[in-house]
Amino acid sequence: MALRFDRCTIDPDAFELRRDGEVVPVEPQVLELLLFLATNPGRLVTRDELVEAVWRGRIVSEATIASRIKAARRAIGDDGTAQRLIATVHGRGFRFLAGVRDDADGTPASPAAPPIAIEVPTDRPSLAVLPFRYLADDPAYRFLLAGLQDEVTAGLGRVRSYLVVNSGSAASAAAVSDDLRAIGAGLGVRYLVTGSLRAGAGRLRVTAHLVEAASGIEVWSGRFESEAGDTFELQDAITEALIGALSPALYAAEADRLKRQRPAVLAAYDRVLKAIPDCWAVERAASRRAMAELEAAIAADPDYGLAHALLSWCHGQQVVYNWTSRPADHRATALTLARRGYALDPTDSMVLTLLATAESAAGEVLAARRHLDRGLEIDSNCCWAWNRSGYLHCYTGDPDAGIADFERSLRLSPLDPLRHLSFVGMGLAGFVAADYPSALGWIDRALADRPGILWVNRLVAACAALAGDMERAARAVAIVQGYAPGIRADDIVRAIPHQVEATRERYRRALVLAGFRP
Repeated sequence: MALRFDRCTIDPDAFELRRDGEVVPVEPQVLELLLFLATNPGRLVTRDELVEAVWRGRIVSEATIASRIKAARRAIGDDGTAQRLIATVHGRGFRFLAGVRDDADGTPASPAAPPIAIEVPTDRPSLAVLPFRYLADDPAYRFLLAGLQDEVTAGLGRVRSYLVVNSGSAASAAAVSDDLRAIGAGLGVRYLVTGSLRAGAGRLRVTAHLVEAASGIEVWSGRFESEAGDTFELQDAITEALIGALSPALYAAEADRLKRQRPAVLAAYDRVLKAIPDCWAVERAASRRAMAELEAAIAADPDYGLAHALLSWCHGQQVVYNWTSRPADHRATALTLARRGYALDPTDSMVLTLLATAESAAGEVLAARRHLDRGLEIDSNCCWAWNRSGYLHCYTGDPDAGIADFERSLRLSPLDPLRHLSFVGMGLAGFVAADYPSALGWIDRALADRPGILWVNRLVAACAALAGDMERAARAVAIVQGYAPGIRADDIVRAIPHQVEATRERYRRALVLAGFRP
């Protein structure tokens, strides 16, 4: 019985792997591993099961398993970043995502378990992008639609926080049934992305929906419109818009799921999920709550890279927003945690972004730039990476580049819960460019979105004083002194990692002019 999946065939009798009809040279142990995974498609295969089946129970190191998995992925045209066919379920094992069939008669290669029994990974949300429906008479844009599922799947697959089923398996499941709950159970995913495309009068409209698979409940929907034009440019624009909107929608849906479940004992992933809103609130009490949850997550799973990176961000907040009397300790802890997170998961764009944030706060701007660029190579649609890139440009004296990055962050996710930080960034760019009325306008937009960000009044005080609005400057000073009694201009300047001496000195003079003691 030969097993067929994706572009590959495994022939157990001949003990060989073929890809696109050509024999692929592969070590016997790697082929045994592939054969075991392919005969257990869709379900979580634990490391213990793999060791028992492939190594016959002998003691093997994690490095050996990782090496064989890497070789197996390479042999079938997969890799550790995309994980289209073999997914790593953090700390637990592996899942073979491809649909596997008997090459002889097309039947499933192994007895199918009841769909609802497929175990959904708990370390990150799982989803599949189903083929988009074409609801137009004009066939001109069917080619665009054909590639949209692949593009959105590939884009979401670059976000390490998600487990994304490959587009071929999703398309096969959708072809068999139109019942979303049955499709979700069959694929073993928590969420489904569905959508449609309409064309008319020289315009295109794409509607997308995020559906909780088990309940069939729609948790988010969005609509994107564009002038008709070059197919590939349209595909790129629609994909960017979809991914930018889906990422925060998915986190919001997961947070809501956690509230509904109210588990007695939280897993590490659940604790991270619970901490994220408090991480992003950028408020003192919320940051402390997030730190407690993240410390508990790391205690439950010491190898959870994102948990270390987010805890780094929280320690960095204590410094940047003048919430601590021990800034040097928190800055050092932030850098240590960020580097640990990176060592654990060097291909997660969010982990790279948070490492760059810690490096920027420590004045290591070249390293920060390198890691931000790497994060954007992995996921060019990560709005948070573009946001932090904008700040880094401002700190290094290039406000125009900073504005371009903040604008891209806002374009990718216009309703993102963190968009107020892009508005603050635009205000910072205005200060660096000495355009104080513009800076205050952007800060007012940030405060309208998130009135609780009291720390932004440091920048308000400086901009208002240099714009000649001493009354507003005095009000801003009073707000800052309310949460940080005795704070001085030098304390504030040291917290912000401006690399240009002239900008740093102008900031200090403006704060003193506003009413802070030197």
